[in-house]
Amino acid sequence: ELEDQVKAALDEMRLAVDSMQIGDGDLTTALATLRWRVQPRLHAAGLDLHWDVHELPALAGLTPTAVLQIQRIVLEALTNVVKHARAKAVWVNCRAEPGGQGLVLEVADDGTGLPAQPLQAAPASGAIGGQGVPSMQARASAIGAALSLAPRGGGGTLVRLQWPGGPAQGA
Repeated sequence: ELEDQVKAALDEMRLAVDSMQIGDGDLTTALATLRWRVQPRLHAAGLDLHWDVHELPALAGLTPTAVLQIQRIVLEALTNVVKHARAKAVWVNCRAEPGGQGLVLEVADDGTGLPAQPLQAAPASGAIGGQGVPSMQARASAIGAALSLAPRGGGGTLVRLQWPGGPAQGA
């Protein structure tokens, strides 16, 4: 467990450093950097990663802080898949809403799915219902986004982040 905590702390530090080096709320580059960092760990855990993130438009309000929070949400969702889902595959999809009115980011897996009991009743072990989900919800709320968790069609879990930003000026 100590090793996991140290790895998580290093991931947080690396994300913070990465986000400072990425200018103008460039979420495409930020997510590509995150993919580069986590893909070896996902592969080592036996997970097939399916990545569908294309060039995203500049969005007003997508500050470096918001980009960092989005990266952290994705990292937490992927960490939950590795630790708890017993999945074989994970999908990351990010797309701009029509007309550049925000974005939708999804992390889905084909694992065991959500627990049958309500999220609040799950043990506080860092699993679904532990600190991970409330942390993701707080991060989403801090940037004005909505976060939802739902069963994925065909089994597993779908984490969806909807960020309502509009097009950047001049974009």
